[in-house]
Amino acid sequence: MNTQAVRSRPPVVLIVGDDDDAPMFAIALHLMGVLPVVAATADEAFARACEHHPDVVVADLSLGTPSLDLLRRLHDDVRTRAATLMALTVESGTAVARQAHAIGCNRFLPKACPPDALACQILDALSDGYPRLARPAGRPA
Repeated sequence: MNTQAVRSRPPVVLIVGDDDDAPMFAIALHLMGVLPVVAATADEAFARACEHHPDVVVADLSLGTPSLDLLRRLHDDVRTRAATLMALTVESGTAVARQAHAIGCNRFLPKACPPDALACQILDALSDGYPRLARPAGRPA
């Protein structure tokens, strides 16, 4: 996260994916005090990002080129460039993952990531600005 100040609003996390994982991730985040926003397509995600100004964006790289275009648009747009970019991928060494890293995505998680593990990664990204977020049971602070 790019801010030093502790914010008064709950953190916003945009989850981009066209499978059943996104709603599970959203529930896990909501239970920790995070406002999840879910989008199924890159175009929908960009519109929601401009509306909600997410602190973190988690994009599913299995969407391929649309995911890369989305990450590029988020990184380049003044309204969304402060968001931390994260990606779900089958393999972090793929060409798509390398391109995502070049755009500014520096956190990669396995596509089969359990919701609580994803939530912990997001909390790590948010920890400077939101120190009081709840952690899943059994996960260290």
